[in-house]
Amino acid sequence: MSIRKLPAFAVIILTVITIQLSLPSHTTAVLPFIICAITTGIILYFDALWISRIALGFYVLLSLYQHDYLFFLPILGYSHYRLKAPFDVGILLLPVFSYALNVQFDTSSFVLIGLTLMAIVIKHQALSYDHVREKLHMQSDNMRELSLSLLEQNRQLLEHQDESVHLATLDERNRIAREIHDHVGHQLTRVLLQIGAQLTVNKEDPALLSMKASLDNAMDSLRNSVHDLHDTSLDLESQLKGITSDFDFCPIRLTLHLSDTPSAKLSYAILAIVKEGLSNIIKHTKASKASVSLIEHPSFYQLIIFNDTHEQDQSYSMNNQSILSPDELVQNTSGIGLKNIEQRVADLGGRFLIRTQTGYELFITFPKS
Repeated sequence: MSIRKLPAFAVIILTVITIQLSLPSHTTAVLPFIICAITTGIILYFDALWISRIALGFYVLLSLYQHDYLFFLPILGYSHYRLKAPFDVGILLLPVFSYALNVQFDTSSFVLIGLTLMAIVIKHQALSYDHVREKLHMQSDNMRELSLSLLEQNRQLLEHQDESVHLATLDERNRIAREIHDHVGHQLTRVLLQIGAQLTVNKEDPALLSMKASLDNAMDSLRNSVHDLHDTSLDLESQLKGITSDFDFCPIRLTLHLSDTPSAKLSYAILAIVKEGLSNIIKHTKASKASVSLIEHPSFYQLIIFNDTHEQDQSYSMNNQSILSPDELVQNTSGIGLKNIEQRVADLGGRFLIRTQTGYELFITFPKS
């Protein structure tokens, strides 16, 4: 029973007790009140409707044979009434009508009928109010959840839009760099060759010399601009996400912890190594899961390509060793791809190891400098 229902319940109890006390002393009994309290406690404590019906039926039978129990029927009616079984309390009026027809039909009969009906009406209103309030709370919670969901979807949409714009910008930079290199660069190269041919005939022509110097400067500036466009158009994180999302040989997990973007040369090397490592997983393993981790440390970058296989084919025989260098592996296998990875790592001053304690792992570090 909710706290809001207690005042109405208390009013009914006090009204019944007042009527009971106003009657002649010989009709007042303590036992009916105790039985009513016990029955009410059972009804309020147990949620099961069948238990409440048994308790109510027991009390009604007592009321039929002992009229002192009639005065506590409103309390039982208030306690038992349920919205899903509204007509159960109708049985409470049976002892009252039996008393009125067989014993006497006086004011107390009208009062008991009125109090019982009033208790039922009050309980119905209270339960209806609670039902409506619960429904409103549920709708409010659903609306709040929907609002939060829409906010999260909107945030993800904005992030996706920003990422799409960023990728489109990078693609456009790449396109411009290619156009400049393929068209403008070739035109300038052709002009330089023509001027060079002219200078073989007129070696001291100042106009040709000045024109050649200007074109050389323009070619250098153009070359630097194209390289800058290529460098700024590479998004390492997006490229790695794209590579791993396209990898469908087995489930793969990508872990990135970067505060600064590696140089363009290092980024291209990392992409090539990751592609080669994943290609080796497809060709030479029976992996059930794989992972790629790129983690930035204070003085170096750490790249780990891992798969959980323990069944390498003959080209990947480990000879029961747990840590190998690429040279040791290539001497006994046909690991040309691993040799290429080793060469890329060496060109950047890094270290490359192969570990097989818990699976097959390419462990690579690159210095930041």
